[in-house]
Amino acid sequence: MDVIERLKRSSRSPEFPSAIILLTVIILNALLQRNFFAIRVIQVNLLTFTPLILVSIGQAIIILTGGIDLSVGTQVSLINVILAVMMKNAGDVRAATIPAMLVALVTSLGMGFVNGFSAGYLNLPPMIATFATSAIWFGIALLILPSPGGSIPSWLVQGFSWNISLISTPLIVIVLAYLFWILVIKRRSLGRHIYAVGSNEPAAFANGVNTQQVKVLAYMLGSFFVLLGAIAITFQSASGDARLGAAYTLTSIAAVVVGGISLKGGTGNVIGAIIGAIVLNMVINLIYFANIPSEYQEFTKGAIIIFALAMAVIYKRREARGLTTSAV
Repeated sequence: MDVIERLKRSSRSPEFPSAIILLTVIILNALLQRNFFAIRVIQVNLLTFTPLILVSIGQAIIILTGGIDLSVGTQVSLINVILAVMMKNAGDVRAATIPAMLVALVTSLGMGFVNGFSAGYLNLPPMIATFATSAIWFGIALLILPSPGGSIPSWLVQGFSWNISLISTPLIVIVLAYLFWILVIKRRSLGRHIYAVGSNEPAAFANGVNTQQVKVLAYMLGSFFVLLGAIAITFQSASGDARLGAAYTLTSIAAVVVGGISLKGGTGNVIGAIIGAIVLNMVINLIYFANIPSEYQEFTKGAIIIFALAMAVIYKRREARGLTTSAV
């Protein structure tokens, strides 16, 4: 009886539809790619999936407050070119990489502060404010590195791709990032305030929550996770490109929605964004191994994402109707 009750509770969670979609995508990938569950394939997939997972966690935190960040893609690009340019001559001198990492951290938190201040204290619509700052970050990235170049020390590239069986650097980074959200943020007052502001900002303010400060901190936290994603993609590409992060903005938003987090804010869990990011990455794999012609790949990708989003929305509506019926 307890098992049945637990299953019922799980089916009511916002992540349940995304978990079903994930299971379906895994099965389809396994059918098309015979060695899908081979350790080496899992290692490569995890390495590839990590940047979007981390960026999606950052986007999820911001969306939970009722905001949105259209600048995460150009944030990735700016961090990427800073690291590639500053580490170009580092070589094997480990200490030479520290200034680059510090500049990247300060820049990332600065971008989050500007976005959060615009949405919180200036009361600008988050979509408009972050669209504007997106152009600024992209412009700075182009000034720093007009054409692809720079380099990352080989020991960092090798270190990020380190693995022993299923244990790897990307997996450790993802687990630590999630634990940081759960233990340091969500279970403390800031986490509760993030959900409160996203659920009902006037009510949160009336109960003594500094909603402006919460928004600033949420955007800064979001940018911190974007920084981790930017580091991950930089250590994989081993070079800089001001256009590298272009795809991450809309894809991270799609991952958050597929993961069951409401764009209105206040509903959902970060684990859903992680699942959503994995789903979207696996969709790309699915398209590749299905041998879909290149001219149809973007169309197919978009269709699958829309289907996944539609499934999540339909499930939410059914749950809402069920709750309404039981209340009556």
